[in-house]
Amino acid sequence: MFDMLVKSIESLRKLNPETINKATIYNNIVYIARPMIVLCAKNKDCLPKHNIGDAGYDLKAAEDNPICCSRIYSIPTGLKISLPYDMEFEVRGRSGLFSKFGKNFLVHNGTIDATYRGEIKVLVDISNNENIPNIEKGDRIAQGIFKTIDHHYPVRYEEERRSLLIINEEIFDNFDKYFPSQRGVNGFGSTGVKS
Repeated sequence: MFDMLVKSIESLRKLNPETINKATIYNNIVYIARPMIVLCAKNKDCLPKHNIGDAGYDLKAAEDNPICCSRIYSIPTGLKISLPYDMEFEVRGRSGLFSKFGKNFLVHNGTIDATYRGEIKVLVDISNNENIPNIEKGDRIAQGIFKTIDHHYPVRYEEERRSLLIINEEIFDNFDKYFPSQRGVNGFGSTGVKS
């Protein structure tokens, strides 16, 4: 699915990442100069599994997560994204896990907005941990889907949308500096509940 692969900071700098998905508004229309789906993996072990024809990408746990009691766990995936403003990355449960563990292992659906630059985490609700094994590094725990969304304002691309896969821990750690956005790394309730 990805048009380009970057593994070094030097290669990324040549792409002028600060201009990717940069939006301007003119006459109530959002223009995106260099629309690009950008997926950054901390390392190759964090790369999501995807088969041709699959709608979603299987998201994997980036580290071991011991299951000690019934509660909600926030499982890091080792992935970050930058998207054009008319897209989202939707996190969902996997049917295989639900068929195996039922309501004792529920993945909460989540929307990763185009402007979020923090690590994608999967919220897993363990209601009965007796038959639930520990979540280990590399376990496929959820799936993610890139989706186009409709806004109340039109979005126009100034060139064809492309895609970029980055595999580099240093870029991952400084992702919000290479791909700045107004929101940055603030997530999980940072926008509040009051309007």
